[in-house]
Amino acid sequence: MSNSKSSTKFAFVMITSLFFLWGFVHNLDPILIPHLKKAFSLTTLQASLVDSAVFIAYFFMAIPAGLFMKKYGYKAGIIVGLLFFIFSLGMKDLGADTKFGSSLIIMSIVGGAFLPPIFGQISDVYHNIQYGYIVPFICFGVVLYFGLFGHKVKPLKSNL
Repeated sequence: MSNSKSSTKFAFVMITSLFFLWGFVHNLDPILIPHLKKAFSLTTLQASLVDSAVFIAYFFMAIPAGLFMKKYGYKAGIIVGLLFFIFSLGMKDLGADTKFGSSLIIMSIVGGAFLPPIFGQISDVYHNIQYGYIVPFICFGVVLYFGLFGHKVKPLKSNL
């Protein structure tokens, strides 16, 4: 009984904190609208559409999201919502590198889905789990390369 009660309490705290975070982000819209209006030279109508976009999304996405949660459950619905949120935050301020950044995020998601079975297959073939660690070793090598060399901006060549 105690374990079930603590599990329910933990789930309640997590869901409540998610609603707090989503509400916090949603309530930043009215604060940001005057700044967006000034930075992007928006008219009053265009600036009000920024705030309305949230409510338009609620209108259009309510039924598909409800059908998704009915089929797959609330936990999957929350996870998918957070994945969209994480993806959009990962794309923020990338400019010309948006395609490259989105491919890295997609590779991370796909890697999390496909690399563990490859790890397991290698471990099973060689009857030793230590050989399976070559898979994350290669992945960390790619990340290390990008961290050391791949992120540097190459200077533009001028024709002067």
